[in-house]
Amino acid sequence: MKNESNVYRKLDSTKIIGIIGSDDKIITAYILEEILRNAGYRTGLISKSNILVDGKNYIISERDREQFKINNIVKNMKHENIDVIIIEIQSSQIKALCEENLEIDILIHTNTMLDEYKNDRYLEDKIKLISSLEDSKIAIINIDDDNSIRLIEKNKDIIVISYGLNGKSSITASSLSLDKVSKFNLCLQRGITTACGNKIDPLEFPISSNLLGRDSMYNTLAAIGACLYLDISLDTISRTLLNTEGIHRMLKKIYDKEFIVIDCFADSPSNYESALYTIQSLDYNKLIIVNSISDEKSKEVNDKIANIIIEWKDILNLEMVLFASNEDNEKTADYYGKMFKDNNIKCKTYRSLEDSIKEGLNNIKSDDIFLLLGGKDMDNGKEIIRLQKLI
Repeated sequence: MKNESNVYRKLDSTKIIGIIGSDDKIITAYILEEILRNAGYRTGLISKSNILVDGKNYIISERDREQFKINNIVKNMKHENIDVIIIEIQSSQIKALCEENLEIDILIHTNTMLDEYKNDRYLEDKIKLISSLEDSKIAIINIDDDNSIRLIEKNKDIIVISYGLNGKSSITASSLSLDKVSKFNLCLQRGITTACGNKIDPLEFPISSNLLGRDSMYNTLAAIGACLYLDISLDTISRTLLNTEGIHRMLKKIYDKEFIVIDCFADSPSNYESALYTIQSLDYNKLIIVNSISDEKSKEVNDKIANIIIEWKDILNLEMVLFASNEDNEKTADYYGKMFKDNNIKCKTYRSLEDSIKEGLNNIKSDDIFLLLGGKDMDNGKEIIRLQKLI
């Protein structure tokens, strides 16, 4: 593979890319890291739960992370001659980053949902962070978000690259086909001057991606914006997106043959809505969902999640829902089981995730989708699938 980082290294030893926004910003981070690594860059990634150095995963607990400031991690990575450091920035970290004067070269904003802005403090913190960017630094902004102008209006000296699915974006997509492989034409509608001073004229380029859904399209466009600025070729970008295996439990296809098994982390109503919205765009026969019952959530939140599934049942051709439960939440499982059955959804409850998955596999048919949908208590789903000799 051609090493594209040699030209870049003449410009600077390390670039820092910060990513702020909604929960799925980690998808942007992983896409970006994989593309850059395939282009020959030495990469570092600092996320909520993991640290990657040259693609090698190091787990760090939240407690350790609180004691280990981002600036210290960045300094260590710079000492190891990392070319690009990507940071998934949590809302709780923004104030500290501003105080520590961490020099961010490229800041990516990923929000699309208005409910992210119910907490005005978070929005103001993000505005403050973007306002702290030095002259000629890059802000990559989702122009489809209603607050995008507010984010950048206090800093007139940065370079803004906008992305989204409307005609005002610098980077957008046309001819979208969102199925098992997402296909679209990447459209650069305004020229970009890269980090090396090269000029990229407006263009169209066909892209195929192994990532599922409309939301991943936003993550992909944001990552592409950063890659183009860093002089990564479209061939490398396209090849990486087509061959990527996806991100753990982020609507990841873990089996794709006579039927599809998709593993998706979801612990809030918006996560469920987003996942089911994506499923509707796929070509399949019937849908079977395995879901975990949790008493950690309030009844109000659990009711919202149940109603979202019920609202989607006819659109998605939902065949059945299988609950993974235990003795402690048996009453909760019975309550939601009755709620689903009253809405003509087949529903069974099992005492373990393994039993519920086995039951689902016993009922799955050709061209169906088997969706593992839930929070951390379903993290072992892929391993259970593997033990069934599917993967």
